[in-house]
Amino acid sequence: SFCFFLPLVAWSPGGSPSYRQTVAAAVRRAATQRALKEPTKENPAKANGTPPGEATGAANSEPSTTAAKPAMVARINKERLKALLNAQITEKALQEPTPFTLRQILKSSKDPDSLFHLIHRELPIRFALRIKWVENINGWEQNKYLTNIHRVYTQSFRDLGMSQFVKTDYRKVLGTIKRRHSFVVTNLVAGVRLAKEEGFSEEMANQFLDRFFTCRIGTEMLSSQYLALARPGQNDGIIARECIPMDVIASAAEDAIHICKRAKGGAPPVDIINVGPEHLPFIPQYLHYIMFEILKNSLRAVYDHTQRQGGKPEWGKDDNAPVTVTISGDENSLAIRLSDRGGGIPEQHMDRLFSYLFTTADAVDPDSNQAEESPMAGFGCGLPLSRAYAKYLGGNLFLESCYGYGTDVYLYLNRTGTATEKVPKGFNLRHETSISPWDDV
Repeated sequence: SFCFFLPLVAWSPGGSPSYRQTVAAAVRRAATQRALKEPTKENPAKANGTPPGEATGAANSEPSTTAAKPAMVARINKERLKALLNAQITEKALQEPTPFTLRQILKSSKDPDSLFHLIHRELPIRFALRIKWVENINGWEQNKYLTNIHRVYTQSFRDLGMSQFVKTDYRKVLGTIKRRHSFVVTNLVAGVRLAKEEGFSEEMANQFLDRFFTCRIGTEMLSSQYLALARPGQNDGIIARECIPMDVIASAAEDAIHICKRAKGGAPPVDIINVGPEHLPFIPQYLHYIMFEILKNSLRAVYDHTQRQGGKPEWGKDDNAPVTVTISGDENSLAIRLSDRGGGIPEQHMDRLFSYLFTTADAVDPDSNQAEESPMAGFGCGLPLSRAYAKYLGGNLFLESCYGYGTDVYLYLNRTGTATEKVPKGFNLRHETSISPWDDV
């Protein structure tokens, strides 16, 4: 048996419950009544909710003089515990995530208690939403990848609830959750790809993954920021008040060249031209990820195109470099253009470039060692996920190609840190029958 602490009903500031709160309370109340009042073999108690092993008492019994305890504790079996957990997940999924900006997170970083309470509220809501979205896919219980995702998020939701408000425990729980979720991206794409074979359309798959990953970026940023600030000497966490794009892009180019050399045996040079702002408030690791992905694509395209032409790769530098990155912008935005001479992209592929299920690279099995050695290579995640990161932080990502010559990628980012994240509203029990990403916003 397990001990389960029954939560209180959340009420709106005005004193009357909202629709979502009313439905959540009803769902939870029904599960609680089933868990505590229905007689079972494990719990022969009657409808008065007496825990098993305790006498219900006779009519002439003396009243108890034991002092009341601050929390009601009930012993229930695993099935009843699961029902209560599902009720809590539904309750949280009905609530709406709170959108925020980078500057708000930076401000809250000066007050660790404020940031702690923010993530303590936000993470369960966002985890619950993702659990419900997975459950909304037909046949998810027969899909090994989606059942893994569901199990992982359900366990993490439960861990967050059990950690309560003990900050030292909460940091440990967050660290465990981040390690547990390390395979989510590759497994989710593989699961959706498998669902597509069972009738899940590519359009629906892309909408689902866009919504899921955008929500995931928010929780990743919040948890990473909190854990970073918990380390000694950290003032801003993962957010740099003065992120220097030139340094980040140079690092991403170095990493992409290393990957290309390891895979192909060689790599073209990358020329970086900086005529824009020197810094902006941003998350360096996100910019690094975006630039690494698009640089990796360009380097591979240039190398393969040169090989197809039958010539030995002999690339020049400076103005003759086959891959060039230009940084520019103004006081409000940062613009980055990547140009390559990799032969361009066939017209028939252009409409699917930002599909999570499309890739021009060799396919990778998420269960193989290759998936660990080259994360997301061959999954089709790089370009659409890079755009999701850019959009999440108030920017965008575009691509233009001249087949037979090369490709230009344009990345725009908000430089002021005032862009508000785009979050979906809570799960709607009345008409949540589709998986369109923002139809409930």
